Amino acid sequence: MVGGADLLHAGKVHHGELVGGAAHAAGLHVVIERFRNAGDEELVGGTAGFGAHFSLLPSRGAGVAGKEADLGRAVAHQAGGDHLVTAFADGAVARLHLNRIVGRVDSLGGAGPEQVGAVAELVHINRFIARVKVLDEYQILVLPGGFSYGDDISAGKVLANELKYKLAGQIKKFIHDGKLVLGICNGFQILVKAGLLPGNEALEQEASLIINDCGQFRDKWVHLKIQGISQAKPQGKCVWTKDMPSVIYLPIAHGEGKFVVADDGVLKRLKKNGQIVFQYADPRGVLAGFPYNPNGSLENIAGICDETGHVLGVMPHPERHFKAIQHPQHKGCDCEFGDGYAIFKNAVEYAQKHS
Repeated sequence: MVGGADLLHAGKVHHGELVGGAAHAAGLHVVIERFRNAGDEELVGGTAGFGAHFSLLPSRGAGVAGKEADLGRAVAHQAGGDHLVTAFADGAVARLHLNRIVGRVDSLGGAGPEQVGAVAELVHINRFIARVKVLDEYQILVLPGGFSYGDDISAGKVLANELKYKLAGQIKKFIHDGKLVLGICNGFQILVKAGLLPGNEALEQEASLIINDCGQFRDKWVHLKIQGISQAKPQGKCVWTKDMPSVIYLPIAHGEGKFVVADDGVLKRLKKNGQIVFQYADPRGVLAGFPYNPNGSLENIAGICDETGHVLGVMPHPERHFKAIQHPQHKGCDCEFGDGYAIFKNAVEYAQKHS
């Protein structure tokens, strides 16, 4: 969950527009505002509450105008003061005590890290590049959905290049040390275009996520078949899907979600190594065409992992079905958590066990 230049980018936001990243079920509320100061520098301001409150006033540019800084201090005072981290010039950090997950908290939606035994930290990618922060400090890295850098060039490509050419050493060590990486939607596009998925030592891009066959942005719920999961074998290669049911239900929201590969050899390797994790299916778990496969993905692929099973990319949004109440037909359901909960729980349990 590392932000690009458009920090906390929750879609294509116009200057002055307020965007709420609300997660009422998890006690999370984030408000993001974009505006320009007198020097015509684009600024982003926000406040957030997450259990024990923390506040955020990030900026992009040479500095923050006085009134915005005063706003940040006022918010900090209201929230208790000691949870505020303000970053000037080089991005933003929002920190809630000691953490083990690095990422954009607002983009977790309804997923509350504290509910699976972890807390999250927001770190701007520039802080990793400048080595103000290092990935070694964390156990889990999540790149969430959003439109990083406005998806200029192609979806996720600019941030993918930053990972590949500026953070390759840190990323490779992070994975080599057995730590976990998750890319959701735009995050999946980033991992694929950075060469981290399907994964090879040279970080060469071997797959992509391109414009949906229907030519439309698809925003709906889909059924996913989890490969390698059955009653006889509840654990596939991917550590993120341990003990999950063979079919789950998650929402999608993308215009470029069609999974394709460079050649047949890549697809054969994915199958041979058990790297295909999620496939679009009908409610029975049978692979089917449109609309069950909403984008025309090759082999109905909705998510893959690397050869270790530690790096996972998925187009649907597990964080948007973290709580059962997020399901459009949740009435009558006496369960607390949704199908996405187990993905995060598995990751935290694995990290705790292997730290």
